[in-house]
Amino acid sequence: PYAYLLLVLVLVFVYMPVRNLIGKGVVWLFKRGAYKVEDEVQKFILSIGVCDNVPVLDKFTGFVKNLLGPSEILIIDMRKDTDNPISQGEEGYKNLIRKDAGSLCEYFTHNKKPAYGFELIGRGVLKEGLTREIHNAVFVAFFLGSDVRYTGVLFKKWNNAAYFRRDMQLLDTISADISHVLEAEDMRRVMVEMEAKMRREREEVMKEMHDGLGSILTNITVASQVAGQVFEADIGKAKDIVGAISSSSAEASDFLRAGLTVLDNHAGEVGPVIRHIRHRLGGMLETCGINVNFEVGDGVDSLKAGAAVNLNIIRCFQEGFNNILKHSGAGNVNV
Repeated sequence: PYAYLLLVLVLVFVYMPVRNLIGKGVVWLFKRGAYKVEDEVQKFILSIGVCDNVPVLDKFTGFVKNLLGPSEILIIDMRKDTDNPISQGEEGYKNLIRKDAGSLCEYFTHNKKPAYGFELIGRGVLKEGLTREIHNAVFVAFFLGSDVRYTGVLFKKWNNAAYFRRDMQLLDTISADISHVLEAEDMRRVMVEMEAKMRREREEVMKEMHDGLGSILTNITVASQVAGQVFEADIGKAKDIVGAISSSSAEASDFLRAGLTVLDNHAGEVGPVIRHIRHRLGGMLETCGINVNFEVGDGVDSLKAGAAVNLNIIRCFQEGFNNILKHSGAGNVNV
């Protein structure tokens, strides 16, 4: 019985794992590159549809390395300037190719399909004298909108085999899918930057509201205490202090309304700011018998300026209207 048990354990824990490893090795060595384009494209589309933080070009690199087995893959940012002097290794290759970035981008703009290195050299897109590795490499363009944003360079395969027509078809289909994802990633990046900017501006507005209201309320508190102390001794001075408290309360109210107008305006449009100026600040002058005429240019309402700028616009008009009210003696105001 012990011998049978030992045999079973050997089969389960030794023979079967070793057999599986040998089978995988045979598939990797002799069947690598045997695939159907439609099936692999579907797999790649599913992989880039997964919500994670892996950039799509990193997914492309891993996918192609596993499927086609290139000895090396370079992803070149075509907007990056060439470093001088030309370095060795991977950066050296990138700099060599970036020197021809203009002609390479122009070629792929008119011929969007992947191309062999020797083909690009023969057409004069890449300069003569490049290394044998670049002659035998495959170049794939990745577009952002109508511009070539990145170029992928796939060097010779692990077994020195050439890239076949099926490989080029696969790369052509995948590169088109990647271009769409790159556009989405770029839009997402812009949105994240805009949201971060808006968040910083709103935090600045809230800090200013906190500091401004804190200062005004402190003044009101101190004035109230002084008024209580002098109320019986000097009724006239107490009335002046109460008047100052009333003015400070109105200032605090305006300060709060201006801040809330800006914070409630999530889109950062100028329109709500203009309406606040027209009704709140303009109404302040009209209450004092001053006629206010507003003229707003076409398209101004839809302009977007951000929270901090909108708050400064309100502050500027507020200061101007206060000066008009105190010093001008005007009967009519044109804005």
